[in-house]
Amino acid sequence: MDFIKEIEIKLGTIVAGLPGLANNTKDSLVALWPYLALIVAFAQLLASWALLGLSRVQTSYVQLTNQNTGQLELRRIGPGAFDKLAIFVAILFLVAEAAIMIVAYAPLKRRQLVGWRMAFLATLVNVAYAIVSVFITGRGVMSLIASLVFSAVGLYLLFQVQSKYHTPGKHPKTPDS
Repeated sequence: MDFIKEIEIKLGTIVAGLPGLANNTKDSLVALWPYLALIVAFAQLLASWALLGLSRVQTSYVQLTNQNTGQLELRRIGPGAFDKLAIFVAILFLVAEAAIMIVAYAPLKRRQLVGWRMAFLATLVNVAYAIVSVFITGRGVMSLIASLVFSAVGLYLLFQVQSKYHTPGKHPKTPDS
């Protein structure tokens, strides 16, 4: 976890130099974040299910095609072992991200820093998914760029509201105190 803490510190330093959000916007984000976590979790589970379904359909289609072309002694087609591995790893990343976001719901709702850190970890897992998904046939660099842009926006928003979260037993510093 020290590695993730180092990433958190480095990214926090970068984001600190960017323009900040208004306090009422931060409060709105903090109120929405638990529900956004559940929406992201649901979306990632749907994406993993769809990716699994597509790989099954592709496998069935490839088997049928290979059966028919085998009679004509043509070259066999289909995803290679590396492509199948990339799909499997991508599915694992999507499911892991969904699980982290589901677990983060309750701490985010209580405005606990552990919930914020789980959302941060889920964003890092999403970046890893984006990198792996580049190696799936049919996905490309544009998919990676889009995922990285969305992750960057998510990280920016996360770091903007980090001060609103606290560790259990301690409460966040407010301008009044």
